[in-house]
Formats: sequence, structure tokens, C-alpha cells
Amino acid sequence: MLFRSEEDDALRGTLASYAAIYLTDHHVSQAASRVLADWVQKGGQLFATAGAGMLDEFNQPNATLRALFGVQPPALNISTNPMVLFEKTDLPFCAPLDEVALKTGGAVPVFAAQGKFTASGGEVLGTFKDGSPAVVARAHGTGRAIYCGFLPALSYFQPALPKRP
Repeated sequence: MLFRSEEDDALRGTLASYAAIYLTDHHVSQAASRVLADWVQKGGQLFATAGAGMLDEFNQPNATLRALFGVQPPALNISTNPMVLFEKTDLPFCAPLDEVALKTGGAVPVFAAQGKFTASGGEVLGTFKDGSPAVVARAHGTGRAIYCGFLPALSYFQPALPKRP
């Protein structure tokens, strides 16, 4: 059995070879969260999608990652029109839940899940139609943590999938 410091050292060693990490899982352990925060501080780029990292291994709010991203999210709004269980078959028939206006220009439709949140500190890179933040970035040391209140991969894939019965 690894003790906490040995476990943390193993995680740190693994992360050292990565420049960027894309986080999509809702649950991230407290130990892994501490290591991720340290890695970002030292130059890592962490990108999280809607709901990612907001809970710890005990299904409790993940204070470390919420502070890292500077967000406080309520519950996710999950689409039921239709519910996206199988991207290739369900996503082509989805209506967008919202739209994100990006600071760099352009708009991105939101499919399947939307996680509105409040942000403290950081730079808002995109907003939902109601003006609330949709994408926020915060600098930490030489790294950066970006939180996205939607699932950008689905926004990318949706127009490419044909509607087939």
C-alpha cells in the first residue's frame, strides 16, 4: 500500500511529462486534485468540461479544483430532447440547449449538457446567451486552468454526424 506522500509523488511523476490535460470526469480524488493544482502552478494547462472535477471521491464538493478554476457550479442541465446516450445516433437529432459567444468571435452551440456557474477571478473567454460565463481561464504560477460549462467535443461533432433512422 502506498502512503499519501508516495501516492502523490507517483502522480506528480506521471504528470511531469504532460503539457496539457483534458479533464472530463465529475469525480477527482482529493490527492489527485492537490497534485493537479501543483502541476498547473508549475506550468501545466488544465482544461475541464461541464461538471468535471467538481466532486471528490466521497461525492462531496471538490474545494481544491473549484478554487483552481475559480468556479461554483450548480447542478448540470442535461438535455432530454433527446437524451444523448449514444453520440452517433442521438446527437444528430438534438436541439441546442444554448449558444456560447466566444471572446475571439463566433458562436458555439451547446448540446447534451450545460453547467452554468459563477466565476471569481480569471478571464471570461465565452458567455452563454444570458451573459453568464461559459468559459473562464485563470492563471496560476506559470500554468493555466480553463473551465468550460458545456461539452465542446459534442459541439464539434454534432454538425458532422448524419441523421439516419
